[in-house]
Amino acid sequence: MFMRCFSSTVGDKVPADIRLCSIKSTTLSKVNTGTNIAAGKAVGVVVATAGNTEIGKIRDEMASTEQERTPLQQKLDEFGQQLSKVSLLYCIFSHLFYLVYKSVISIICIAVWIINIGHFNDPVHGGSWIRGAVYYFKIAVALAVAAIPEGLPAVITTCLALGTRRMAKKNAIVRSLPSVETLGCTSVICSDKTGTLTTNQMSVCRVRRTARPLIFCNSLCQAMLCRQYTWAGLIIVCGAPEGVIDRCTHVRVGSNKVPMTPGIKDKLMSVIREYGTGRDTLRCLALTDLTFVGCVGMLDPPRAEVAASIRLCRLAGIRVIMITGDNKGTAVAICRRIGIFGEDDDVSSMAFTGREFDDLSPAAQREAVVKARCFARVEPSHKSKIVEYLQSYDEITAMTGDGVNDAPALKKAEIGIAMACDVDNY
Repeated sequence: MFMRCFSSTVGDKVPADIRLCSIKSTTLSKVNTGTNIAAGKAVGVVVATAGNTEIGKIRDEMASTEQERTPLQQKLDEFGQQLSKVSLLYCIFSHLFYLVYKSVISIICIAVWIINIGHFNDPVHGGSWIRGAVYYFKIAVALAVAAIPEGLPAVITTCLALGTRRMAKKNAIVRSLPSVETLGCTSVICSDKTGTLTTNQMSVCRVRRTARPLIFCNSLCQAMLCRQYTWAGLIIVCGAPEGVIDRCTHVRVGSNKVPMTPGIKDKLMSVIREYGTGRDTLRCLALTDLTFVGCVGMLDPPRAEVAASIRLCRLAGIRVIMITGDNKGTAVAICRRIGIFGEDDDVSSMAFTGREFDDLSPAAQREAVVKARCFARVEPSHKSKIVEYLQSYDEITAMTGDGVNDAPALKKAEIGIAMACDVDNY
């Protein structure tokens, strides 16, 4: 692996993935390629370059993805092949027919030649059998040319352009004209949750705290913003419950710090599951040495029009799959609320986490994708794999994404719907 010391200053753009050795003004330990340095100074060691960087891996995956032909393009190719075969056969049979026809006339002419040799060189046939054959060959070619619909490409382009114009009125920018027709053939929609199916306006609706320091978290953040603090060995961690609790060694109970026992962990997980089934997005808080101090439930309500849209998709024969990085319990609860799941549906074979999906065999993954309608705690690589399995069943897939890491899945899908301007796929 190529390694060298790298020094950066304000305004530079990082040319490679580096591990920081000496740094000021931030707590990050790693910087990816393309990161803009807004403030501070840092010295790091290059750990990955070119295609080995995170951006390079995304680029390589996009480059290895073959562009799928749209259903309209496939139909036009089939129509062109069939039309070519029919035109060729028509030309051959037309020419043979006229040759046979002229042969019969020639035989008759030969039969009556002795009686009336003057009619053999009739001016209507050009005075020669060969010239007559050539004449009818020209007619066959003219008929073949007339059978080709030269105006068809212009008509199709005009229709697709009109469809693009109608979609533009609904704030949808279409980069590829055939995508308009492909969108009408979509059989599966893989949609993000946050910001697409929900309003992306989170508000705290529940708080489970085990210690009073939780109250001062906001004050501490304000103090940091005002630079009114002294350096100390304190770390505040906020993250997904599964990741935070597994790393916690203690629990703050009142003013005391007690070890994290299996019983306490089970009690906390039961509260988290209760919060999760209440359609809340969960975040756990922990302090230095990862001492658990509380759990916060944040509500991200669904958009008002989502339930009706999913109902229309179901009537049109389109399956909607929610793909989110959120907690599985929260994702399932939102799916029930917007109509992806019924209130009494058994979701054991229809909802998976990214880890559960990885634990399945390739054959089981293909079968799971057929029935699945919810994927939680997924990574970008899972999206590409889901699209690939859906395409193996001849499904026309529409995939939504809102970041550069979603670009491979957007490119692999027949319809890539970018929800933000930083993704170069539509």
